[in-house]
Amino acid sequence: MCMFRLKNGREFYCGKRYPLKCRPEICPFGQELWRILVKNDFRAKMAWLMPGHHLVTPEEAWEALRNGEAEYVVKSFSLSVGVRGRGQGRA
Repeated sequence: MCMFRLKNGREFYCGKRYPLKCRPEICPFGQELWRILVKNDFRAKMAWLMPGHHLVTPEEAWEALRNGEAEYVVKSFSLSVGVRGRGQGRA
């Protein structure tokens, strides 16, 4: 999953290089890693405005990028460690 890849309508944009569309040629991680990152991409419900570290909705993130309030945007995500499945304990 790419931490910068943001969806706006049907298009994907680079939250690090806004307003450029997400493509291998402009990816800050390089063309090979781009293919791996976008393969398992998920739509985030929240985003961080950087460098201020403000958690906002995707709509607020787009506005902050447009008006220059944020230098770049990072998608929020959560990680689960040691969880096997619903109702099961740790191994």
